[in-house]
Order: sequence, then structure tokens, then C-alpha cells
Amino acid sequence: MLSGSVVSQVIGFFSTIVIVFGFSNKDIANYGLYYSIVSILSMILSLRMENLIYRYSEKDESSNYASSVIIFSLLNALFIFCLLIVFGFISSSSLNFSYWLLVFWGGFSYSLYNVLINFLVRNNEENLIVILKIGRVIVELILVVIFTVIDNPIKYIMFSMSCGYFVSSLVCFIICDKYNFPSLNIILFYFKEWREVYIHSKFDFPASLCNAAVLHYPQLLLSLSGNVLLASLYFQITRFVGTPTLIVSQSIGLALKQHAQKEFDLYNKCENSIKTYSKYLYGKLLPLVFFGSSLITLTLLYIKFDYSLQNIFISFSLVLVFIIRFIFNVLSPVVYIYGLYKDNLKYQLFLLVSSCISLIFYSSSIYLILTYSLFVSLVYISYINFISGYSMETVNG
Repeated sequence: MLSGSVVSQVIGFFSTIVIVFGFSNKDIANYGLYYSIVSILSMILSLRMENLIYRYSEKDESSNYASSVIIFSLLNALFIFCLLIVFGFISSSSLNFSYWLLVFWGGFSYSLYNVLINFLVRNNEENLIVILKIGRVIVELILVVIFTVIDNPIKYIMFSMSCGYFVSSLVCFIICDKYNFPSLNIILFYFKEWREVYIHSKFDFPASLCNAAVLHYPQLLLSLSGNVLLASLYFQITRFVGTPTLIVSQSIGLALKQHAQKEFDLYNKCENSIKTYSKYLYGKLLPLVFFGSSLITLTLLYIKFDYSLQNIFISFSLVLVFIIRFIFNVLSPVVYIYGLYKDNLKYQLFLLVSSCISLIFYSSSIYLILTYSLFVSLVYISYINFISGYSMETVNG
């Protein structure tokens, strides 16, 4: 599964290079804004209910539940889109109707992709996971190259990203012969599990939303404020460093969740899984992540920007956040295994508040980003200590 993530990131790297060198900083800033909106919207559409798929050990049950989440996400997308039309938000917006269609299609496609990833991981379908991840970036790369060569606007690059998620998910959905689409009655049955959905949505959904807001907050702020150069720099650092580290860490975290859940089901603890993955994380992965992130950042500054103190400080403060977040994403399955939804929400709210503190430096972009990076990093470190300490206390207790 990790190898599939690495290969997909290598292919996705070329797609990013085409975008970065084929479009202006203004276009890249707009693309970054679109990506942030789609990422947040995908969580709103599914309410992050795909995380509950690990409750179902039988393949048929997890398949039926995944289908119910997909249908719920689609209905939710249609409902919200129609609501925005009825209340005149889309018609009064400076963005045209086709852009909003692209946003909602992208949000649903991203949500569909996340549901399928969780379903395949739950059922140990490693080959299909590789197909899904690599297929997504191949579709995106092909479309990005085509649209860049024929000199189309950045909107078509946005389409390429969403199409990558949608087409790869659709193909994977079709070729997975064990994934039979359930009847309406079965889907409705899973919709009726309101208690678990309510408990999950009450704490985990707002926590996930806060986490997404923290992640995309600088991009949204810089793009909407019209700071094109820094918005472009932030997106490129995020795309070349933040996104690869995020996806690789989430892949490792999903693998940890699978092994830790099995251990927890048998022994009511997951100490061995946490220790094994922590040793691998701190002993091998982090040095590689730090070296690779630093090298990529310096290369990007040399080619696209310059080695000014402002660019160096901003870039490496963000790299620090991404590395600390890498550790958190690997260990975060402890939250779901032990049901620490309230604690997770508390820390995610702290993250959001700490990121908003940087607004006091709104007039100075460099201080805004540096303050954001400092406070968010401190909260992440505190959260990592809590997760590690809780798993050990539970075992000792």
C-alpha cells in the first residue's frame, strides 16, 4: 500500500511540475483556492462517515455501508447545490455557474475516492488500492498535459484534478467483483443507524472540518486577499511537500489503523501496533521526510522564486508544520480505535483557534504565516504527546 502511495506521488509530481511551469502565479493561486474549497466540501458532503467503515468486519457489511455513504454524499451535494441556487448565492457570486458545478463535482469525486480507499483498506484489497491511487494521478497527468499544451484556462486543470478522482474511483468500483451494489432496503438500513452516525458526526465531523480549515486557512486567506505571489508560493510548497507527506502519512496511518484495530479486537489494546509503527516512523521515515522536504523546497525557491529571507522563512516554517503533521497523521488512528472523539474535537478546535491568532498580523503576510506555523506546530506536538501517552496509560491501566 505504501509503495502505491510513493509511485502515485512520483507521477503526481510530474503533474504538479506541468501546472507550476505552465501557468502564471495568478492561475496557480486560483487553482490552490479551488483545491482548498473542494477538499473542505468533500468532508461536508460525507460528514466523514467513511471513518465508521472499520466497525464492520464482514466484507458485505462494509460494502453496503460504503454504498450508503456514497449515496448520502451525492444526495447531500445535490441538496446543498440546489439550496445555494434557491437562495441566490450562486447567481450573485462573481464566479459563474460552471465553476460552481465544477466545485461540487470535485467535492463529490474527492468524497467518493476517500470512501473507496477506506473500504479497500478495511478489506485488505491492496492491489485495488494501488490501482486506485496510481490510476487517479495518471488520469490527472494525461489531462493536465493535454490542456496545458492546447493552452486552455486554469479551469480545465481544475477539471483534470476532479476527473482523476472520479474516473479512478469509477473504474475501481467496476472491477472490484466483490463489491456488489446493495439493494435500496439494505442502504436504508445503514441510514437508520442514527445513534452511531450521530455520535460520530457530533464530534468527528466538526473535528475533521476544523482540521481541514487549519490546513487550508493560509491558502484561502492569501488567495482571497489578493496576495498572488505568496498564495502561489504557499500552494507550490503545499503541493510539492505538504500533499506528498500528507498522503504517505495517511497511507501509513490507515495501515496502522487496520493492524491496531485487529489487535484491539483481540486484546482490547493496540500497544504492539503503536510501538512497531512508531519505531518505523521515528527511526526511518522522519529523516527521509525531512531531507526530501528540504531539498524540494530549496530547489523550488531556486527555480521559481528566490532565496530572499521572506521566502526562506515562510517556506521552512511550513515544512516544519508538514513534518509535525506527518507524525500526527501516522498516529491519529488511536483516536478512532479508542473512541476519543471529544478529545479530538478539543484539540482540533485548539488548532483552529491557534491558526486564527495569526490574523493579528493580517497586514504582514510573512508574520501571518510564521505565527500560524509556530502556534499550529505547538498544538500538534501537544496532541501527539497526548495520543502517545493515552495508548501507554491504557495499557498500563
